[in-house]
Amino acid sequence: MGFSFSTVLLQGNWGGDKAALFAEKRRLCFTDRAFLAYAFPQRKGVVVGKRLALFDWNGTLLDDMPAWYSAVRAIFDAFDAAPPTLGEFFEEQKSGSVMSMYERYGVVASRDELNVIYAAAYKKSMKHLALARGAREVLAELKRRGVVLGIVSAQIPELFTPLFDRMKIAHLFSYVKTGVSDKAACIAEIVASEQLPTGLACYAVGDTPSDIRAARNANVTAVAYLNGYVPRELFSHSGPYVEIRRFRELLDLIP
Repeated sequence: MGFSFSTVLLQGNWGGDKAALFAEKRRLCFTDRAFLAYAFPQRKGVVVGKRLALFDWNGTLLDDMPAWYSAVRAIFDAFDAAPPTLGEFFEEQKSGSVMSMYERYGVVASRDELNVIYAAAYKKSMKHLALARGAREVLAELKRRGVVLGIVSAQIPELFTPLFDRMKIAHLFSYVKTGVSDKAACIAEIVASEQLPTGLACYAVGDTPSDIRAARNANVTAVAYLNGYVPRELFSHSGPYVEIRRFRELLDLIP
Protein backbone atom coordinates (compact mmCIF):
# COMPACT_ATOMS: atom_id res chain seq x y z
CA MET A 1 0.00 0.00 0.00
CA GLY A 2 1.39 3.41 -0.94
CA PHE A 3 1.25 6.50 1.23
CA SER A 4 1.19 10.17 0.26
CA PHE A 5 1.39 13.25 2.42
CA SER A 6 -2.39 13.68 2.26
CA THR A 7 -3.00 10.24 3.80
CA VAL A 8 -0.85 10.95 6.84
CA LEU A 9 -1.19 14.70 7.22
CA LEU A 10 -3.39 14.52 10.32
CA GLN A 11 -1.18 11.96 12.05
CA GLY A 12 1.84 12.58 14.25
CA ASN A 13 2.21 16.13 15.60
CA TRP A 14 1.59 18.05 12.40
CA GLY A 15 -1.99 19.01 13.26
CA GLY A 16 -3.08 19.20 9.65
CA ASP A 17 -0.55 21.92 8.83
CA LYS A 18 0.33 20.91 5.28
CA ALA A 19 2.66 23.87 4.75
CA ALA A 20 4.70 22.95 7.84
CA LEU A 21 4.93 19.35 6.70
CA PHE A 22 6.26 20.24 3.27
CA ALA A 23 8.61 22.87 4.71
CA GLU A 24 10.14 20.24 6.98
CA LYS A 25 10.53 17.84 4.07
CA ARG A 26 12.32 20.49 2.01
CA ARG A 27 14.57 21.41 4.94
CA LEU A 28 15.71 17.83 5.33
CA CYS A 29 15.97 17.19 1.58
CA PHE A 30 14.20 13.83 2.01
CA THR A 31 12.42 11.85 -0.63
CA ASP A 32 8.70 11.32 0.09
CA ARG A 33 9.22 7.77 1.33
CA ALA A 34 12.22 8.60 3.49
CA PHE A 35 10.43 11.57 5.03
CA LEU A 36 7.33 9.56 5.83
CA ALA A 37 9.48 7.04 7.66
CA TYR A 38 11.10 9.91 9.57
CA ALA A 39 7.93 11.87 10.39
CA PHE A 40 5.68 8.88 11.05
CA PRO A 41 7.94 6.00 12.11
CA GLN A 42 5.11 3.99 13.68
CA ARG A 43 2.79 4.23 10.68
CA LYS A 44 1.38 0.76 10.08
CA GLY A 45 1.77 -0.47 6.54
CA VAL A 46 4.86 1.55 5.70
CA VAL A 47 7.25 -0.91 4.11
CA VAL A 48 10.70 -0.64 5.65
CA GLY A 49 13.47 -1.79 3.36
CA LYS A 50 17.21 -1.93 3.90
CA ARG A 51 18.55 0.90 6.04
CA LEU A 52 22.12 2.01 6.65
CA ALA A 53 23.39 4.07 9.60
CA LEU A 54 27.01 5.26 9.68
CA PHE A 55 28.55 6.86 12.76
CA ASP A 56 31.48 9.08 13.54
CA TRP A 57 33.58 7.84 16.47
CA ASN A 58 35.21 10.69 18.43
CA GLY A 59 32.61 12.83 20.16
CA THR A 60 29.77 10.79 18.70
CA LEU A 61 29.81 7.12 19.68
CA LEU A 62 32.73 7.74 22.03
CA ASP A 63 32.34 10.38 24.75
CA ASP A 64 35.85 11.75 24.46
CA MET A 65 35.62 15.39 23.41
CA PRO A 66 37.64 16.76 26.39
CA ALA A 67 40.37 14.16 25.78
CA TRP A 68 40.32 14.84 22.04
CA TYR A 69 40.57 18.60 22.46
CA SER A 70 43.34 18.24 25.05
CA ALA A 71 45.32 16.20 22.51
CA VAL A 72 44.69 18.83 19.83
CA ARG A 73 45.92 21.55 22.20
CA ALA A 74 49.10 19.53 22.74
CA ILE A 75 49.89 19.99 19.05
CA PHE A 76 49.70 23.78 19.37
CA ASP A 77 51.73 23.69 22.59
CA ALA A 78 54.47 21.72 20.84
CA PHE A 79 54.84 24.56 18.32
CA ASP A 80 54.42 27.38 20.88
CA ALA A 81 51.28 28.44 19.01
CA ALA A 82 48.18 29.86 20.68
CA PRO A 83 45.42 27.26 20.30
CA PRO A 84 41.94 28.15 19.05
CA THR A 85 38.91 27.57 21.21
CA LEU A 86 36.88 24.47 20.40
CA GLY A 87 34.36 26.60 18.50
CA GLU A 88 37.11 28.41 16.59
CA PHE A 89 38.72 25.09 15.68
CA PHE A 90 35.62 23.92 13.82
CA GLU A 91 34.77 27.38 12.48
CA GLU A 92 38.21 27.59 10.86
CA GLN A 93 37.69 24.31 9.00
CA LYS A 94 34.84 25.78 6.94
CA SER A 95 37.39 27.49 4.70
CA GLY A 96 39.74 24.57 4.19
CA SER A 97 41.20 21.34 5.49
CA VAL A 98 42.35 20.73 9.04
CA MET A 99 45.96 20.84 7.83
CA SER A 100 45.52 24.30 6.31
CA MET A 101 43.88 25.41 9.55
CA TYR A 102 46.94 24.32 11.54
CA GLU A 103 49.19 26.25 9.17
CA ARG A 104 47.16 29.43 9.66
CA TYR A 105 47.85 29.12 13.38
CA GLY A 106 51.58 28.70 12.86
CA VAL A 107 51.73 24.91 13.10
CA VAL A 108 53.67 23.71 10.06
CA ALA A 109 54.37 19.96 9.99
CA SER A 110 53.35 16.82 8.17
CA ARG A 111 50.21 14.94 9.12
CA ASP A 112 52.34 12.08 10.44
CA GLU A 113 54.31 14.44 12.68
CA LEU A 114 51.13 15.94 14.08
CA ASN A 115 49.67 12.48 14.66
CA VAL A 116 52.64 11.49 16.81
CA ILE A 117 52.07 14.46 19.13
CA TYR A 118 48.31 13.96 19.17
CA ALA A 119 48.55 10.22 19.91
CA ALA A 120 50.96 10.68 22.81
CA ALA A 121 48.62 13.17 24.47
CA TYR A 122 45.41 11.26 23.73
CA LYS A 123 46.75 8.01 25.18
CA LYS A 124 46.98 9.65 28.61
CA SER A 125 43.18 9.78 28.80
CA MET A 126 42.18 6.56 27.05
CA LYS A 127 41.63 4.44 30.14
CA HIS A 128 38.92 6.82 31.36
CA LEU A 129 36.87 6.93 28.15
CA ALA A 130 33.47 5.33 27.60
CA LEU A 131 30.72 5.21 25.01
CA ALA A 132 28.26 8.10 24.84
CA ARG A 133 25.24 7.66 27.07
CA GLY A 134 22.66 5.39 25.46
CA ALA A 135 24.83 4.57 22.45
CA ARG A 136 25.28 0.87 23.22
CA GLU A 137 21.58 0.22 23.74
CA VAL A 138 20.54 2.17 20.65
CA LEU A 139 23.09 0.43 18.45
CA ALA A 140 21.86 -2.95 19.69
CA GLU A 141 18.24 -2.02 18.96
CA LEU A 142 19.05 -0.72 15.47
CA LYS A 143 20.93 -3.94 14.78
CA ARG A 144 17.92 -5.92 15.99
CA ARG A 145 15.73 -3.98 13.57
CA GLY A 146 17.97 -5.01 10.71
CA VAL A 147 19.74 -1.69 10.18
CA VAL A 148 23.22 -2.08 8.67
CA LEU A 149 25.66 -0.24 10.95
CA GLY A 150 29.07 1.23 10.27
CA ILE A 151 31.74 3.54 11.66
CA VAL A 152 33.53 6.12 9.51
CA SER A 153 36.22 7.88 11.51
CA ALA A 154 39.32 9.99 10.98
CA GLN A 155 40.77 8.59 14.20
CA ILE A 156 44.24 7.04 14.04
CA PRO A 157 43.83 3.23 13.96
CA GLU A 158 46.28 2.71 16.84
CA LEU A 159 44.06 4.86 19.07
CA PHE A 160 40.76 3.54 17.76
CA THR A 161 41.35 -0.20 17.96
CA PRO A 162 42.14 -0.59 21.70
CA LEU A 163 39.06 1.43 22.68
CA PHE A 164 36.80 -0.25 20.14
CA ASP A 165 37.90 -3.68 21.37
CA ARG A 166 37.38 -2.66 24.99
CA MET A 167 33.82 -1.50 24.31
CA LYS A 168 32.89 -4.95 22.94
CA ILE A 169 30.60 -3.66 20.20
CA ALA A 170 32.39 -5.04 17.13
CA HIS A 171 29.63 -7.61 16.54
CA LEU A 172 27.16 -4.79 15.86
CA PHE A 173 29.01 -3.32 12.88
CA SER A 174 29.25 -4.39 9.27
CA TYR A 175 31.72 -1.60 8.39
CA VAL A 176 34.55 -0.07 10.40
CA LYS A 177 36.65 2.52 8.57
CA THR A 178 39.35 4.43 10.47
CA GLY A 179 42.05 6.90 9.49
CA VAL A 180 39.62 8.28 6.91
CA SER A 181 40.69 11.57 5.30
CA ASP A 182 37.68 11.92 2.97
CA LYS A 183 34.54 10.93 4.85
CA ALA A 184 32.18 11.83 2.01
CA ALA A 185 33.95 9.47 -0.38
CA CYS A 186 34.05 6.70 2.23
CA ILE A 187 30.34 7.07 3.00
CA ALA A 188 29.47 7.04 -0.70
CA GLU A 189 31.57 3.90 -1.19
CA ILE A 190 29.72 2.06 1.60
CA VAL A 191 26.34 3.16 0.25
CA ALA A 192 27.32 1.86 -3.18
CA SER A 193 28.52 -1.46 -1.75
CA GLU A 194 25.12 -1.89 -0.08
CA GLN A 195 23.45 -1.08 -3.41
CA LEU A 196 21.29 1.57 -1.80
CA PRO A 197 19.97 4.67 -3.57
CA THR A 198 21.66 7.66 -1.94
CA GLY A 199 19.50 9.71 0.39
CA LEU A 200 16.92 6.96 0.89
CA ALA A 201 17.19 5.29 4.30
CA CYS A 202 20.90 6.12 4.54
CA TYR A 203 21.95 8.09 7.62
CA ALA A 204 25.31 9.51 8.71
CA VAL A 205 25.57 10.62 12.35
CA GLY A 206 28.28 12.99 13.56
CA ASP A 207 28.98 15.68 16.13
CA THR A 208 30.80 18.31 14.04
CA PRO A 209 29.91 20.57 11.10
CA SER A 210 32.45 18.74 8.94
CA ASP A 211 30.58 15.48 9.60
CA ILE A 212 27.39 17.11 8.36
CA ARG A 213 29.09 18.47 5.25
CA ALA A 214 30.51 15.02 4.50
CA ALA A 215 27.06 13.44 4.79
CA ARG A 216 25.53 16.08 2.54
CA ASN A 217 28.33 15.68 -0.01
CA ALA A 218 27.69 11.92 -0.01
CA ASN A 219 23.97 12.64 -0.57
CA VAL A 220 22.76 10.82 2.54
CA THR A 221 20.65 12.04 5.45
CA ALA A 222 22.86 14.07 7.79
CA VAL A 223 22.21 13.68 11.51
CA ALA A 224 23.88 16.16 13.88
CA TYR A 225 24.47 14.78 17.36
CA LEU A 226 24.51 17.89 19.57
CA ASN A 227 26.59 16.66 22.49
CA GLY A 228 26.97 20.05 24.15
CA TYR A 229 30.57 20.68 23.10
CA VAL A 230 30.33 22.09 19.58
CA PRO A 231 28.24 25.30 19.41
CA ARG A 232 24.95 24.66 17.64
CA GLU A 233 25.23 27.78 15.49
CA LEU A 234 28.30 26.36 13.73
CA PHE A 235 26.08 23.81 12.00
CA SER A 236 23.94 26.46 10.29
CA HIS A 237 26.09 26.64 7.14
CA SER A 238 26.64 22.89 6.80
CA GLY A 239 23.50 22.18 4.78
CA PRO A 240 20.18 20.61 5.84
CA TYR A 241 20.38 18.10 8.65
CA VAL A 242 18.39 16.42 11.41
CA GLU A 243 19.26 17.25 15.01
CA ILE A 244 19.40 14.84 17.92
CA ARG A 245 20.54 15.51 21.47
CA ARG A 246 20.17 11.96 22.78
CA PHE A 247 20.95 8.71 21.02
CA ARG A 248 17.49 7.36 21.77
CA GLU A 249 16.08 9.86 19.29
CA LEU A 250 17.59 7.74 16.52
CA LEU A 251 15.04 5.04 17.28
CA ASP A 252 12.29 7.42 16.16
CA LEU A 253 14.24 8.63 13.15
CA ILE A 254 15.34 5.25 11.80
CA PRO A 255 12.39 2.81 11.59
